[in-house]
Amino acid sequence: MIILAGTSCRREHLTPDRIVGKVVINGVCGNYAVQVISGKIDSSRLLASWLDGDTTYTNVFTVANRCNFGAYGLKQGQEFSFQLSDSAIVQSCAICDIYVAVPNVANTVIDVQPLP
Repeated sequence: MIILAGTSCRREHLTPDRIVGKVVINGVCGNYAVQVISGKIDSSRLLASWLDGDTTYTNVFTVANRCNFGAYGLKQGQEFSFQLSDSAIVQSCAICDIYVAVPNVANTVIDVQPLP
């Protein structure tokens, strides 16, 4: 039996295919916006600049698979590492229709690892 204790996902230990992002919108009804902080990502998968009220964010997108993403329990302002998937993920949670402004570019986020 192997026991791993004290392991964490730090930026310096990330593999090249991982992206680091920060939750900038954690709205009601599973509306999430992520700002990409580092990592390789095609610019067509982001909004270079997005204005939300008085705040301008750079390199942002909304989370397409919000049911799955919500299960990670990330808070607004929290950083995490992740990968993107080109496959759509079936969503099977109840989503309400309250409007929350999020970027109009969406990506499927997988393999989420909160950063310390």
